[in-house]
Amino acid sequence: MEAGSVGVQQLRTSIPLLMCTCLLFASVSGATTSGRASPTIVEDSFLMSDAAFGDCSTVSWLESTITTFVNVTYEYTGDVEVATLTGNVLSGGFTTDDSVTSSPSGFEHDAGIPLDEGEHDLTLTLNGDGGADAETCTFGVDRTGPVIDNPSLSISDGWVNIASFTWSDPDVSITETGSGIKSREVRIGDGPWEPWIGDTIPFPSPGSSPLPEDQDIQISLRATDNVDNVGPEWTMNISVDRSEPTVGIWFIHGDLHTSRSPDEPIEVELTGRDDESGLDMLNSIIEYRFDDDGIQQEDENDWTSVPGATLRRSLGLLTWSTRQGQYLALKGTLVDLAGNEESTTVSFHRISPGLDLYWNSSSVESVAEFPGQTINITVELSTTEAYMGAVDISVESAPADREPGDPWVILESYQVEPGFLGDRKHSITFQVQVLRSGPNDVRFIIDPAGAIDERDEGNNEIYEIATGIDQNVVAIVPGFSPGLSFVFIIGLFTSVFIHRQAPGVEGDE
Repeated sequence: MEAGSVGVQQLRTSIPLLMCTCLLFASVSGATTSGRASPTIVEDSFLMSDAAFGDCSTVSWLESTITTFVNVTYEYTGDVEVATLTGNVLSGGFTTDDSVTSSPSGFEHDAGIPLDEGEHDLTLTLNGDGGADAETCTFGVDRTGPVIDNPSLSISDGWVNIASFTWSDPDVSITETGSGIKSREVRIGDGPWEPWIGDTIPFPSPGSSPLPEDQDIQISLRATDNVDNVGPEWTMNISVDRSEPTVGIWFIHGDLHTSRSPDEPIEVELTGRDDESGLDMLNSIIEYRFDDDGIQQEDENDWTSVPGATLRRSLGLLTWSTRQGQYLALKGTLVDLAGNEESTTVSFHRISPGLDLYWNSSSVESVAEFPGQTINITVELSTTEAYMGAVDISVESAPADREPGDPWVILESYQVEPGFLGDRKHSITFQVQVLRSGPNDVRFIIDPAGAIDERDEGNNEIYEIATGIDQNVVAIVPGFSPGLSFVFIIGLFTSVFIHRQAPGVEGDE
């Protein structure tokens, strides 16, 4: 070929087993060797015509469907006598074209063996009288899709409470040894595959429908490489619950009072439910603190967390004797298995004194009396601990059939003298006046003015009944009424007796 002319050569070769050197013999024109131009491969003209991605300057990745052949093209200038192609994917025995011209002629080599996956080098060398030029092309064979393993998602399998999720540094979790990653896709349930846009953009993207609130939703991920190999799916099942738990009420198991022994721990219980994922008992929070006035202030943050695997938890061994008049403050946060939370308001529970006065028993001496008379009623006053002070008692009465709001009549105000309750009990007999005929309620009230601070004010009253006899009613007992036969017999007996006495009377006259 004349110096300065341009030639194009196409080489088609398949995978070989051994390294070989292939020689392409170019026909030589009638010109003498003197004055011939040195051959030069045109820059960027050495190409793999079946490449799907990349070029010879980096790696020219073939289409994934290519099996036994590669097609090489190149352009050159100058005069070429011999074209040599070497590479570890070539084997001997292929035909060599006898001319190097500007039109594609090429040659074919087919060993019938599939190309090995990976990167391979082919070196083209053009030799002429004026010199030589060479260029190497690296091409790759990739038939394996990218594999996703342990992706860094913002969610995990099981219950979640979110509307979307993110995939951080997705390529870190993708293994791709060939042409590189072209795209990443995600699918929700049996929906369509959608492209993963980026690390910071959640899926579903803003403005799209959120993850459905349902159970056992399959999340699928996959990746595709640059020669369109689609990798296997990575899947994970989630259930979505975005509803907060429902908070119930507090129960305190045990009396809050200052006489409580430190060895008797108080248990508190917060009720609640979650109808979706269910309550996470272990991660739900119960806290307590002691408060002086029963009002939560912003700077009162000395809360103590109560550990436990249920919503009924023990406050532990606490000293109660110094807590009279204070309040046990409680607050809680219910957490469900999806991570939704709902907190209570602060609840205050007064710590009562250990002392409690109460009626232990009562008894009535007679069933009924006439109005104005008295009935003896004996009551026994008891305390939970020795009390050396005085105790006022009010005795009051009102008709049993009274209307709401009708007043009670104070019959007596009595005082238990100081020291009488040192042994924690004291009996008193009251002469209670019957106010009127019919049933009358009588009540006995401990500390009616509320002067004594005690544990339970609700047990300070006891009731009895004093019945008044109605003077205008004659009681008739049916079992003692004489029958007609009895009256007839008595009358007959009386008549006989009179007749027997009659003659004697007449004789006397």
